Amino acid sequence: DEMTNEIEYYMGGDLCTSELDGQQITTKRQSAVIYDESCCKRQRRTMDEFFPQGDEIMILGSVEPSPCQYVLRACHICPSEEAEEATEATKDDIHSFEEPPGFRHLLQSYMNLSSQKHGRQDSAVGGHSFPPMPPSQIEANKQLLKQMFTHAWDSYMYNAFPASELQPLTCHPGTFNLVRIPALTLIDTLDTLIIMNNYTEFARSVERLRYLDQSMQREFSESGMNKENLRKGEQGGIFSVNQNVSVFETTIRVL
Repeated sequence: DEMTNEIEYYMGGDLCTSELDGQQITTKRQSAVIYDESCCKRQRRTMDEFFPQGDEIMILGSVEPSPCQYVLRACHICPSEEAEEATEATKDDIHSFEEPPGFRHLLQSYMNLSSQKHGRQDSAVGGHSFPPMPPSQIEANKQLLKQMFTHAWDSYMYNAFPASELQPLTCHPGTFNLVRIPALTLIDTLDTLIIMNNYTEFARSVERLRYLDQSMQREFSESGMNKENLRKGEQGGIFSVNQNVSVFETTIRVL
């Protein structure tokens, strides 16, 4: 679907001092950028959002509905013939620009709701709030994250397993030097598969680890390697590898 008016919020700006009821209050600057749908319409993107597309942005107008809170109206200018025509038409309207009906009310409603909810919290240095996110946007974000995860997971399984990781630029197997054990990415992903309710892939991954563990045990036994460093009952499989574990890497995974 083509984009309609899209709003982006920026809540953590520079500190700003304003006066309210005779008192000076220090808050962080807050801005809302509204992209005008009448400008060059671009297709809504998924993965392409993370890569430069060559789009330009023109500021059509700005307003400060209350101290330290700003509203900017912007326009996407796409690199196409249609965009050039839209740009010329937009330039002619810049100086005669009038805020559309309900525009100020839209932002004031949010700002008032934010102030009522947080009271004087914003008067403290560093205090800020975020606008509510609609359920449809939350669901769209979840689906996008799932697509990104699936893309990375499939790339690792097709191009790198059972190496510890996938080198993203070359798509070749790589070794993670901090934890030098095979299938590290697979092990690290088990909890994510559970969180995503992908129990089928989780069970398949556990079986892959079981097979890899048995293969390493068999190779260890057939090669006649020294068993003195193994604890009692260990057979030299993937979970018997004597390696230092990075506390930092472990901690961020637990978090």
